[in-house]
Amino acid sequence: VQVELAATADSAALVGASSIDEVTYRANEEVILDHAMAKAVVAEYVLLQGPDLRLVEVSLSQSATMITVTLEEDVPLGLLRLFVEGDALTVRASASARATLVPPATSHSLRRQVISSVFPHRQNVRTRSGVV
Repeated sequence: VQVELAATADSAALVGASSIDEVTYRANEEVILDHAMAKAVVAEYVLLQGPDLRLVEVSLSQSATMITVTLEEDVPLGLLRLFVEGDALTVRASASARATLVPPATSHSLRRQVISSVFPHRQNVRTRSGVV
């Protein structure tokens, strides 16, 4: 479960790192993240991964070039309840990704891949909870 949660946090951070502030980039070619947009796409991505997953935090570095995503999931203990109190164990994972500018020749296809993974209603996409 920890490995799956870490992979999901990593994917969520990559999705958030694609939220470049276009106004700032067009004004002075500086690549920084749009915090509101990054938070929104990460939240939607996490929501699509299943109902048991919780988005704990989305934060940007001081320079707004790196995003960190923290997720939690409660894992039922099953037979471990005989040895440990409680019904579930909370597992937490964090991942970070840096905003980078994709060269123009490949930006369209990469953007299409990111959009299709964030918004699966545009096509079938495999998620942790199955094919959406």
